[in-house]
Amino acid sequence: MERDVNNADELFLNVRKSIRLLYEYQHRVQGTMFHIKSRLNLSTPDNRIEINKLFSNPARGSNNYGQFRLYPGNWAWDFLFPMAMEYHLGEGDNRQYRFSAIVVTDDGFFKAIKQNPDAKKENTETFAKVDASDTMVLFVMEVKHDDMWTEERWKRDSMAQ
Repeated sequence: MERDVNNADELFLNVRKSIRLLYEYQHRVQGTMFHIKSRLNLSTPDNRIEINKLFSNPARGSNNYGQFRLYPGNWAWDFLFPMAMEYHLGEGDNRQYRFSAIVVTDDGFFKAIKQNPDAKKENTETFAKVDASDTMVLFVMEVKHDDMWTEERWKRDSMAQ
């Protein structure tokens, strides 16, 4: 996306187009996750899907007025949810395994960091080019061993590597 926007009207026009496109994308991802959950007959309370935001910090809840807190030093990524997310779809086969799908919308940072350790999450110009980046889904299955879940679940912060 072009960084040089000539005026505020053009900027906000592009923002409205982008947010509507993101809505359509997220709507499809959510529908796909519920379809996979249904096809695999995975169970969760209330048929919900639990989500972990992986690329950035979770939005911090507020005890006062707002739903979230914005602090100096927050990244814009903290409030742009669909960059990389784990959708925990539930348990199957008498609760012997758990199944998640990790949707990575843009792997441009991860590609860039392999070749340039100075790539920064807060500077999209250091990411791999958009047309050289990919969108992918990784499937994760956790299996009970001796009727117990592993104590060390995969680490959320390892997404940065």
